[in-house]
Amino acid sequence: MRSEIKGTEIELAQRNERIATLEQDLQAHALQINALTTELAESEQLRRQSEAARLLLKVNHRAALMEVLEQGPDPADPGQVLTRVRFVELDAVGKPAGTPQEITVQGTRVYLESLVIKFDDTFVEGGDALRGTSVCIFKKMFGEDTPAKSGTAIDAVGQRPHPYAQGDTIDPWFDELWSSFWSYANDPDAAAKKGVRAMHGEAPWIEARPGGRYRVDLRASGGLTITAE
Repeated sequence: MRSEIKGTEIELAQRNERIATLEQDLQAHALQINALTTELAESEQLRRQSEAARLLLKVNHRAALMEVLEQGPDPADPGQVLTRVRFVELDAVGKPAGTPQEITVQGTRVYLESLVIKFDDTFVEGGDALRGTSVCIFKKMFGEDTPAKSGTAIDAVGQRPHPYAQGDTIDPWFDELWSSFWSYANDPDAAAKKGVRAMHGEAPWIEARPGGRYRVDLRASGGLTITAE
């Protein structure tokens, strides 16, 4: 009888030991599941952040609109083509900023000269208040048969870089970049301290057609593009 009781006690002890082991295993698995769940959530968050950053880098700001009002032979020189364009700079929400200008260029190719500042992608991805997008100032317009130095000057709205054509006063350090543009452009270390990746001139152009409408976009992390509407 005692041996039977003892045998039962041993079995119970062994069962309890197995149960305890299983509970430990379950706890270990639960910890692993929690760790994997956390890791998966973090990975998904990083993926979303990466996707958002990728999209931010491709964000375009509508900067200006060009409309071809007239194109044809120069009355004074029938062998020369003249293209008359209405140009208007747009604000950050795509509305006209300032008075439209009518500019006549020689030729059918319309060039739009500008100065562009591109900031480090980390500022663009982070949506920095001032450095969250590239900025530009339009300088002049000319045609392929016009010497660049003889192009028609564009009156930048208040000399504010797009997309800050209207709004509150820009931080003084920003104005400094424009007033010393070529000094910073030739001093990469000084430019980097301002968060600048590159600053230079650009002159994209389009083969203009009679009646054509063209939008000028400024990419958040890049330069200017001209596309037909």
